[in-house]
Amino acid sequence: MANYTIDRLEKRIYENQPTEGSNGQYNYGKVDNNEKTNRILGKEQNTVVNEDSDLYTYVIQKQDINLDENKNGLLWQTFGSKLEIDECNIWDNRYWDNQVDSAGGDYSNVKVAFYIFDSETPAGKKVEAAFNDGGLSLSTKSSGRDASNGNKIKDAIGIGNAVKDSPYCIGYKNYGREPEKTELGDVISNDSTEFGNVSINNFPRKTNPGSSAPDSFDSSTAISTDITKFHDQIIGKEDGSYYLVVRTCGDEREDVLLQDPADDELDRNYTVIKIPKIELFGLWTKLDGSPRTLSATNDTLDNSNLVMRHFRDDYGDGRGYQHVGDNKRAPIYTVDEIKIKITAPDMPNFVTARKSIEDGGINANWVNTVGNDGWWCTKEQGLNPKYDIDFLGYPNTFYNSEIQITSDFGGSIHVLESTQTDENINYFSGSLITQNNFRPISFISSSDFDIDCQSYYSDERESGFQLNNTISAPNKFKLGFKLSEKSSNTIEKSIPTYFSPSDTPFNYYFFVVNWNWKDGDSETLEEIGDKDFPLNSDELGKLNPEGIDLYRLKTIGDITTDQFGERTDLAIHQYNEPGIKIIKAVVFSTINKDAGSSFYSGYNDHVQAISWKLVTIKINITEDRGIVSDFSDVGGEDFVYLPYPDVVKLDELVHGVGPNTDQPYKSSHIVISGLSEDSIYVTGLKKILKRDNFGKAEISEKIEAKKSFENSPKGKLNEYGDFLGKSDISQIRYFNTVNDMKTLLNIIVVPGDDSSYYPHSDINYWDGETNSFSNESPVGDIFISEYDQFRESCLFELNLNELDGKTVKDTSGNGNKGILIGDYSVKKDKINKKSMRDSYIKIAKIKKKNGAF
Repeated sequence: MANYTIDRLEKRIYENQPTEGSNGQYNYGKVDNNEKTNRILGKEQNTVVNEDSDLYTYVIQKQDINLDENKNGLLWQTFGSKLEIDECNIWDNRYWDNQVDSAGGDYSNVKVAFYIFDSETPAGKKVEAAFNDGGLSLSTKSSGRDASNGNKIKDAIGIGNAVKDSPYCIGYKNYGREPEKTELGDVISNDSTEFGNVSINNFPRKTNPGSSAPDSFDSSTAISTDITKFHDQIIGKEDGSYYLVVRTCGDEREDVLLQDPADDELDRNYTVIKIPKIELFGLWTKLDGSPRTLSATNDTLDNSNLVMRHFRDDYGDGRGYQHVGDNKRAPIYTVDEIKIKITAPDMPNFVTARKSIEDGGINANWVNTVGNDGWWCTKEQGLNPKYDIDFLGYPNTFYNSEIQITSDFGGSIHVLESTQTDENINYFSGSLITQNNFRPISFISSSDFDIDCQSYYSDERESGFQLNNTISAPNKFKLGFKLSEKSSNTIEKSIPTYFSPSDTPFNYYFFVVNWNWKDGDSETLEEIGDKDFPLNSDELGKLNPEGIDLYRLKTIGDITTDQFGERTDLAIHQYNEPGIKIIKAVVFSTINKDAGSSFYSGYNDHVQAISWKLVTIKINITEDRGIVSDFSDVGGEDFVYLPYPDVVKLDELVHGVGPNTDQPYKSSHIVISGLSEDSIYVTGLKKILKRDNFGKAEISEKIEAKKSFENSPKGKLNEYGDFLGKSDISQIRYFNTVNDMKTLLNIIVVPGDDSSYYPHSDINYWDGETNSFSNESPVGDIFISEYDQFRESCLFELNLNELDGKTVKDTSGNGNKGILIGDYSVKKDKINKKSMRDSYIKIAKIKKKNGAF
């Protein structure tokens, strides 16, 4: 037997195939040199069946939400962060130059409150606008008073002239009366009962206040939880700040002749400290030490200060004795110096990383690959497509360069180098992931002969016949992948551009999750990861009896062999039955935790998945030519649909009939009588095809049903022919020569004397009494073998007076059989339930009444 190979085979990508919007992989080329053109080998040629029989591979890529929404990375940490007031020195009569003499020697209504604002909130935007607009210069502190910006800040606090019950308040004390012309000093250390913990913690996403905050504080109102905005602001891509507002209050007492003493209400002071979020970059990236203290002072005694400015409102208007006495308005108290300590968030850990964004994590998963069998798929300790990527722990090449610059608070801070140039400001190079996107190209073939199973090979050619035998069941088949460049999720090149996995910083793997997918099985990555992934290594082991190869990790590009002699880049499976099979495989890439990264220190054996792809592969496993579907009485297996054995190629024109097309003729099979259009069988076929209870994995069965219908009188081929109606048949002979009835009946014809010839159909002449046919004729005789002139040309002879089960013996001696077929019902009730015969086959019976002769 000749060994055949495929002359040309390429893997190509076709847009909108097999369905609109998908990019299917098909085999393209030609099987042998005799074919004139290349073609898609995964489509049947000249078939009556539709695209259900196409052989292809398509890929569904998991959408990574983290990467889609954060192309430049995400510094997502929040737990453990803290912003607290470490020191706050408050002086009187210093900034506003207001020398107040108070009756009785005390100031009244003395209060101090701390508020926190985020420039991403509506109230924070008001405070930011007031800060940027500026307060009063030194020359206008006493004259030309402007309280507009102070009033805006008061409005942002949101409680009018009240002080405490604001959703932004993180510390408050009502001092009542305090000695005049005396500073309050460092209220944090002096008044630790009220101001012992003026802070916010776990910001920005899980903000909660320190113990000094009143119940009115509302973290969801005060601090934005938008972690993407926060990230863009601390890396300097966008502007953003936190604003600490210190509100100081105090009034003077006035004694006026003939009047009762009264408070002369003074304007309230608002000291605003701006904390640009870019100051936090080094803390969140672990480039700076932790914690860091920011100091702001009245070094200029005016509003040119970059980080601390003072404002006043008009609270003093219309109060006290306006027209008599020493009526004043300017505030008494201001902040002279403040120190703010900012603590970096805790070092992230894998438990926190797995939390959702809403819960302070990033929905990412790192797993240990050492001593963890099933790290790629087990639910307890393995990777899973339900997680997205983390942006921490990569090699340095994934991060843009940092430099140190002078901080507005003094000293230096780390920032991205691109913040000082006109370049795009990105912390993380997400392009290194998107530019290394890939398309897995499937290769599946018979293990022994390496013949691809995603092509159709025609039995009309000797090469195709032999190739089909090599991919027939039972047999072992091997699956592997190559990687092709992929510019985006939607645009792909028609001809793959292969690359080596070693050319990227990633590792590439796959495992098969279903070798024989059917409707009802898990269909998406999410379903497979949630329902089908094994719970632990014990369950993983149970999925892998010999010849199955499910969920076993394969390394793409690694052609070494394991301890069992199997290549580590190939999955191998035994198919015992023929048909179109659907395989589901998961292809994924990973990156190792970088040993030099400051994040996840000590966990260098861990990896995370970078991309997930679900690959659906349709292949054709042919029938062993020794087990072709046929009638049970001639050695075939039991059947549901009437078999029509494969046609045979005829190399020569039959009897010289027909045009010379240079193409071989196909044989047909001899059928006496045939099927009725109204038979139970044909009616049942129509119902089965109309209801279409075939799943995606039952395409082979659907094809068989369609072919059976096309072979019926209702179909295009009508190979079984039409039912003759009730008839009595005694004998059937088939000759390979032309023999007319006068020869068979031995009717003697005198040459040139037509008057003496009476055809066999002349019943008036051949009445059986006066004129009878010769007794030396094979007509009416049982055995043709007794007539030498006909014996050699008779290919078969069936005498229907005796049955062997459902077959009739060939009495010509040539070893053929005649098979009785009859009407029966077929049905297919539901998807994934095989078609079945629903009744016995009603065949013809032997009777002696109304004999044929």
